[in-house]
Amino acid sequence: MNSSSPSRSPQGPPPRGHENAQKASNRRSSDSAVPQGPSYAPKGRRGPGAERRGSWQDQRHAGSGRQAAQQDAELQIVLIGKTGNGKSSTGNAILAPPTPPFKVSMGILSATEHTQLAEFHMFHGTMKLKVQVVDFPDVTCDMTDEAVRKEVQLCTTLTFPYSSAICLVVRADVRFTPEEYATYRKTRELLGERMFNNMVVVFTMGDKLPPADRNNFQEQLQRANKELKQVLEDAKGRYVMLSNLAEGVLENQRVVNDDRHIGVASLLDIVIDLHNANVNSYGAKSLRVVLLGSSGSGKSATGNSILCTKPEFKVHTGLATGTKSCGKATASSRGFDLEIVDTPGISPKDGDRHGLSKDVQKWFSKLDPGPDVVLLVAKANERFKDEDYKAFQGFQRVIGDDFNKHVIIIFTGGDELTKKRTTIDDDIKSAPALLQNLLTAAKNRYMVFDNKTTSATKTLLQRNRLLQEIATLKEKNKGQPLQMSKKIATEKNYDTTTEESPVRVQPAQQSHGHSWRCVVI
Repeated sequence: MNSSSPSRSPQGPPPRGHENAQKASNRRSSDSAVPQGPSYAPKGRRGPGAERRGSWQDQRHAGSGRQAAQQDAELQIVLIGKTGNGKSSTGNAILAPPTPPFKVSMGILSATEHTQLAEFHMFHGTMKLKVQVVDFPDVTCDMTDEAVRKEVQLCTTLTFPYSSAICLVVRADVRFTPEEYATYRKTRELLGERMFNNMVVVFTMGDKLPPADRNNFQEQLQRANKELKQVLEDAKGRYVMLSNLAEGVLENQRVVNDDRHIGVASLLDIVIDLHNANVNSYGAKSLRVVLLGSSGSGKSATGNSILCTKPEFKVHTGLATGTKSCGKATASSRGFDLEIVDTPGISPKDGDRHGLSKDVQKWFSKLDPGPDVVLLVAKANERFKDEDYKAFQGFQRVIGDDFNKHVIIIFTGGDELTKKRTTIDDDIKSAPALLQNLLTAAKNRYMVFDNKTTSATKTLLQRNRLLQEIATLKEKNKGQPLQMSKKIATEKNYDTTTEESPVRVQPAQQSHGHSWRCVVI
């Protein structure tokens, strides 16, 4: 994000201690319909102190000689379930920030009317995590079909290309009813079967059960009704138990007799395993992107927004351009490898063919075999500049008709549109002919970016919408990147000795999954 974006490492509460609960020496064997899942206590994450949770700042280990911990995973958890089962409270317990991000209702009305997202950085044992929680509303609570459609679209965009896990929140102290099962089935149908491959059942209100029932919860499930047994089968036997979250009582302790009857810390173990399996199975695809635009259009801020990490590109608000020469940063996010190069903005002299040819050579030297998409960045709240259009025409002439097939226009300054209570569609209707021509060449592919937003939901939403649009365009182009003409390729190479060295942002995951490469110009 740019300098106006919120910190991704808010101060958290002191890490909680953990009492090591007794492990069962032998797991029960049964021919019950309840699936017998594996023990979800991954090797290497247990042991003394493995349950410690808190913000990154809480886990400095001062004087220990240990180097700063690296981010090991970026998790995303989707919460679904019937109103009153404790979805929002579960989200607050997972993140455990100083101020609970999700509103909790103690009455008969739902506190979650729209899809919400919150994120927090924490330690889980020795692992450094970025955890996002998506709280999806109960779609059976007096919602119109149009409202349901919008919430489903919002949730699927926030979870693109996949979520780490989806948690069905169920109360442990009351009977699982056919009506509740119907809500689960409808939500499953709306969000898509693929999302439910990584489902976990979260039982809340565990402390409401008598001690005997709580310690023998496995036996309680053997006598559950057919609907709950089907849900557990859908989850492949993955479930956890939490205490009375609504009253703020959270016991991060494993319940005796079964490793799957666990608290929040061990829930994260399950999610980490599901996340890793999902990343490994998703496959590897590359996506290479070039951003063009004049100085001050918001290219550097847009690059930071796409990175979705700490700001790597300097953003200047003065008259001088913030980017003097090419700079590069890379990052990984939930299976996506991002590579972004920030270079000086377009100026009137860039209409020169030789200068444009040198720029194109720079792209291809950093993005082999070539960019898949060109993002042209312009301000939504300012008149489209003649030099921008002239430079665009210059690139068309240098590269050819193939250039238009790979263009998407990014309008920055979405916050100004919100203040004016207008939309980009309204502004485009009265836009000058130059911009109209540009939109026609780009087949009306455009979107708005707000690089100043402090909303985690909006930040992820606009980023994922862009990634979806880019992936769709690449598929439409049958995976063929933008080609550099032989004439440009044979011209005298430009001097690379003044280029800045790449800056590597620690990846959230190993290089499994998609590779997204971006050049900012």
